[in-house]
Amino acid sequence: MDMRVKTAEPSLEERRLRSLDPARAPQGRGFLAWMRFAIYPYRLTFWLVATVMTMRHTLAAAIPLFFSYFIGLVAAGGMGFADAIMLATPYLVIFALFLIGVAVLYPQLIMVDLATRGLGMYALDRMIAMDTAWHEDKASGAKGQKINKGRESFKILLDSFFWALLAQVGLFVSLGASIAVLDVPPLFYLLYLLFGLSYSAIAIATLPALRRRFDRFYAAVEELFGNVYDFLSSVTTIKIFTLEKPILRRARNVELAGHRTARRLFRYQGIRWVLLNFTAGSWIVAIFIVALYLATTGAMPLEAFTLVLMFTVSAWMRFEWLAYELNSMVEAYAGFRRLTDVLAGARDASEAPDAQTGDAFTPRRGEISLGDISFAYRASSDPVVQGLTLQIPAGQKVGLVGPSGAGKSTLLKLLLALYKPASGCLAVDGRTVTELDIHAYRRAFAVIPQEPAIFNMSLRDNIRFARPEATDAEVEAAARAAHAHEFITAYPQGYDTIAGERGVMLSGGQRQRLAIARAVLRDAPIVILDEATSALDSETERLVQDSLDNLFAGRTVIAIAHRLSTLARFERIVVMEKGRIVEDGPHDALIEKAGLYARLWGLQAGTVD
Repeated sequence: MDMRVKTAEPSLEERRLRSLDPARAPQGRGFLAWMRFAIYPYRLTFWLVATVMTMRHTLAAAIPLFFSYFIGLVAAGGMGFADAIMLATPYLVIFALFLIGVAVLYPQLIMVDLATRGLGMYALDRMIAMDTAWHEDKASGAKGQKINKGRESFKILLDSFFWALLAQVGLFVSLGASIAVLDVPPLFYLLYLLFGLSYSAIAIATLPALRRRFDRFYAAVEELFGNVYDFLSSVTTIKIFTLEKPILRRARNVELAGHRTARRLFRYQGIRWVLLNFTAGSWIVAIFIVALYLATTGAMPLEAFTLVLMFTVSAWMRFEWLAYELNSMVEAYAGFRRLTDVLAGARDASEAPDAQTGDAFTPRRGEISLGDISFAYRASSDPVVQGLTLQIPAGQKVGLVGPSGAGKSTLLKLLLALYKPASGCLAVDGRTVTELDIHAYRRAFAVIPQEPAIFNMSLRDNIRFARPEATDAEVEAAARAAHAHEFITAYPQGYDTIAGERGVMLSGGQRQRLAIARAVLRDAPIVILDEATSALDSETERLVQDSLDNLFAGRTVIAIAHRLSTLARFERIVVMEKGRIVEDGPHDALIEKAGLYARLWGLQAGTVD
């Protein structure tokens, strides 16, 4: 996968897979509105296919009319084979067109597939755009399941529309034509209409309860997927601590809970199925008895009686099929609705990449100002950062230290606009962050985290994430600066080596060197390090530190490190405790002050018990 930004004209396949316009997204959670939104880019193909499919279903349902007409002709006698063939020719031509019309299956499948993929891309885009708090509150497996099941459900709903619902439309259109052409009493149209209405009434009346059961069923499925993803992503830890049996026991309990939910769903489905089939069967018997009475009393000719019998059998089969399809459609509706509920909430997500949320300003100097900042992760919890004021001139190197839970990482998240402060003002280069477009603002930062995110793609593309338009030469130069070039070229595929899921092929130090290479390639005015060299051995750390010194030149640097020796030569060290700044100054001055920093330094140096 090439991460470079493409400037060439998009291919035919790329033009076919059209993006959904977020500005057209429904305001609420209306099911049909979201269906229309998803198929809008392919609406012309949709209506063309729907028209042809309706005609085909109507012709298919009209075959009994054709047979009944010729049964009447043969029964009347007096017509030779040649005359009968001549009379049947127009009908045979129509039947041939009906068979040829199956070619519409190809554009239907293409349209459904493209619309499904477009919806999946839109859902992924909107989910990524959701704020950090939303993502930290949801299991990754459950989020992935919502997208996958939503896509699958959308496809089922479209297929059911073309092959089940339109088939019923064709049945009634054909029945109406039969009544007009043959001597079929209009009573039968009324009977079929009452049949359809009563059947639909029961189906619709039982939908809310069925949907609620499907909602609970899919909630259980999402919990299961969340657990499975969690277990599989931590399989090394499970093996080290011999947790196989406890983990499988937990998975079994989740499966059993899901089975109990499924059992209640299947019980209700079974009762609903019996009720719908009993209703259909009762009407079929009633229609047959009425038709038999009229035929035996001479009130209805033979061809009309034959037509009614054929339509009765056809209706039975179609409605039994519809009963099955309705169960699938309700299940699909529940899966699709769980996705659209998320999409409705994400409609105006402030971090959407296609939505500018403020002035498109990217800081260049790196001057940072925090004024009386307070923040809590939840409204009911205690503040993690409270009343914090900090001024960092452009180009200054600042170390953040303090005991665990002091608020250091939270402060960096606020600075990166991953969260908004509850109160106070955060400004960079004199501009208040809340007034800026979040994507333009974040381009001012290069971040080297403690646990870098490594994707299952080539090492080259993993580095190129920092600047997708970068050339291969620029990527290699960044890797050399981070001392990553050596281990990359040691692999047989070099920069094309696939890193594996979450970078499983790499050591902790190699992952961090890739993160440092990203920061070099980013070439941003502000560099943030969160334990950036914690996984490096002493020799590699020395090499990387030289690279970082070059990276830091002329840039504002904010670094968190529990290994205080890495911050000792910083111009300034800010000491935090319980969400507040308790000390601020250069290393030597803080040692002389004999406060919290001096104590932390002494603990690491072994001079303080």
